[in-house]
Amino acid sequence: MKTLFRAAPFALSALLVLAAAAVMVGVPDFAHAAVHAQAFGTHAFHALPDLSIASLGLAGLRAQLSDLETRANAKLDEVKDGLEVDALRKIEGEYDALLKEVETVRGKITEAEKAQTAPPSEGSALLRAAALKADRERSAAIRDLGRRAGMKQEDVDVACDGDTSVEAFRVRAFDFMHEKAAAVQTGAGARAQITGATDEEKRGQGIENALLHRFDPGKNELSEHGRQYRGMTLLEMGGDMLEAHGVRTRGMSKHERASAMLEHRVAQVGEFSVRSGGMHTTADFPNVLANVANKTLRAGYQAAPQTFRPLVRVVTLPDFKLVSRVQLGEAPKLEKVNEHGEFKRGTMGDAAEKYALSTYGKVIAITRQVLINDDLDAFTRIPRSFGVAAANLESDLVWAQITANPNMGDGNALFSAAHGNLAVAGVISTTTVGAMRQAMRVQTGLDGKTLLNITPTYIIVPTALETVTEQFLGQIFPTKSGDVVTTSMKKLVPISEPRLDAVSASNWYLSGDPGQIDVVELAYLEGQQGLFTETRMGFDVDGMEVKVRQDVAAKVIDWRGLQKNPQ
Repeated sequence: MKTLFRAAPFALSALLVLAAAAVMVGVPDFAHAAVHAQAFGTHAFHALPDLSIASLGLAGLRAQLSDLETRANAKLDEVKDGLEVDALRKIEGEYDALLKEVETVRGKITEAEKAQTAPPSEGSALLRAAALKADRERSAAIRDLGRRAGMKQEDVDVACDGDTSVEAFRVRAFDFMHEKAAAVQTGAGARAQITGATDEEKRGQGIENALLHRFDPGKNELSEHGRQYRGMTLLEMGGDMLEAHGVRTRGMSKHERASAMLEHRVAQVGEFSVRSGGMHTTADFPNVLANVANKTLRAGYQAAPQTFRPLVRVVTLPDFKLVSRVQLGEAPKLEKVNEHGEFKRGTMGDAAEKYALSTYGKVIAITRQVLINDDLDAFTRIPRSFGVAAANLESDLVWAQITANPNMGDGNALFSAAHGNLAVAGVISTTTVGAMRQAMRVQTGLDGKTLLNITPTYIIVPTALETVTEQFLGQIFPTKSGDVVTTSMKKLVPISEPRLDAVSASNWYLSGDPGQIDVVELAYLEGQQGLFTETRMGFDVDGMEVKVRQDVAAKVIDWRGLQKNPQ
């Protein structure tokens, strides 16, 4: 007893120290025990749980666990909208490492708790209350994580009702977000394809319609979505789209907003947005600008006059290799077969004209300066001019085949005495037209014998002779009988082309119908007839680029369908 009382002051002092430590680390049982110890003296020391140095270690472990959980929560909060998948994976790795530490400390706490004696009834009640509080906090944390990750409510409820820990559910939520990110970024330069008109796509279509209406109100009526953007500048339209994607533009300078408009590409997934390095969609502002540029470019291409169209046969070629276009001759004559006679074999003559496709193109840049200056012409009028230029290129190629008088496959010039299609010089009259028509009718096949009887359909003149030609074809009362224009001559269709004036203001031509005989062949690359446009983010320019490309060629195939009068 004496020894016991000598030890009591030391035990009481140690108990008070442990209680103070317990208060600091948030262990209410120890603080409660300290109060009892002061009230009942040394006898209370024997009624308390075992408060050895190991108890103090348990409190430290719990403090360490709390710190690790706080750091894990902070690491999860680093997951923000717009992070790349690589960044998400890095955070996931660091988060997994923290979870392993949490599990290790939890194991140590469990072992320490088993080593302690059972607490008294009053301490047990406090523990039960603490357990209920902890469970409520666990459920609240799980519900918060589920909401932020966009998980289904039923999955969250199951986790709350079960024994799923916050750490385990946090891992599950992180995996859920990672899978959604992978769904829209399936590799470098890839994006998920979304069918149907989403709200983002409708917004993009509205901006596109508003810009086209602003460029040409007469041809582009405002749509329901386009009316929302009427009167807005380019920066205001792009800012609206950025805000819709979750990008806050308040406080941005004009340059910063313009850069964000050109660079921002978003795939929307639930409540999270993932930045993508892939192709633009119709919901991205750069693609809206590209669509407007493409449409105005094609409008210019289609609006440009191309007088050569009735004379050509349009074909496609699979590649850029030299092609040999076979000019089929006439079929051999059918010969009489006598009784018991033998059918004789015949052959068809042919000649070849060779040519290959060539590529032509230009690049149009849409820079940040265009957006800041609200320069609508940069992707409306300028692309339209490129479209007109592309159409003019085709006209240049076709008409050059006629005006340049190139050598044909037989080594003779297109218009030459050897081909029988170079008439005696003279003004447009019944005499000259009649002589050229007759020369075309008596053209022969490749055998030099078979008459082809080609009927001229078009009279082709420079603009300097356009009025004369119309007067000739529209003649009603001739001054003398020799000037009478026959009914068949009046059926000639006039084609007036200014490119002919650049070579000669007096030369004129007759042409047969391509349906009767090949005249000129206009070839495009297979699958890319006419204009082909391509868009990418600029590397040499601070903005985006629209590339306009044409793969095209023209070649005269048969000289027998043409007649020239070198007046």
